[in-house]
Amino acid sequence: PSSEVPMHAAIYRREDVGAIVHTHSSWSTAMAVAHEPLPPIHYMIVAVGKRVPVAEYAPYGTDELAEHIVSAMDEADATATFVENHGLVVTASDVETALENTHHVESLARLYLETRAAGLEPETLSDEQLETVLEKFESYGQ
Repeated sequence: PSSEVPMHAAIYRREDVGAIVHTHSSWSTAMAVAHEPLPPIHYMIVAVGKRVPVAEYAPYGTDELAEHIVSAMDEADATATFVENHGLVVTASDVETALENTHHVESLARLYLETRAAGLEPETLSDEQLETVLEKFESYGQ
């Protein structure tokens, strides 16, 4: 079995979780090693919450790491979190959505880091703007 069984078991205790993607993709892992949360720089952030938090470091495969990951997502009301010096965890109700949202987070992490590398400070969307996006998403295609 995977060394991350405790993490997966803890996350699956959440009622809204039917799938987990755990990756060490380049841009998200860069955010994780920088201990940098992803602010709402683009409207697609709402796919996983209003921001992507950073879960505190603990050795992989431990109950402590599992607790940090669940706590970070719960506190941010998010379905994704960077994991300090480790990578990214994204949850969803199904595998397709979890994978799609993983791609969204990776793209947004890249956008954020490239903007910062250009010496620019990304502007963030307000809670009100994010709520408007959420409302639009809920009625999309209806």
